[in-house]
Amino acid sequence: MIVVHETADDATIWEEINYEKNTYEDAFVHAFVDGNNIIVISNTDHEAWGAGYPANGRAVQFEQIEVTGASNFAKEISNAAYFTAYMIKKVWANSVTGPVEWDGNIMVAP
Repeated sequence: MIVVHETADDATIWEEINYEKNTYEDAFVHAFVDGNNIIVISNTDHEAWGAGYPANGRAVQFEQIEVTGASNFAKEISNAAYFTAYMIKKVWANSVTGPVEWDGNIMVAP
């Protein structure tokens, strides 16, 4: 399971990461994504805090940074889609029963 959050403010990705470091006991995600960066701040073995039960104990969670403009949003969505596909392959590909095909873009399982 992947949970995508949106920061909904005008802070930069680095400001969001610093905020997370200071408030990790209240909310915590594994990574941050914007139009230029995918920054993983924690191993996915650590439980995220931000989506409630049962997602907190089972999901990879990341924050999309609020961006402005269609071009910036398209780049951010592209990075978010890439990170989501990468994490699906990394975390769950070996746990799917039956054949799994990975062409670098999408995972297909029965």
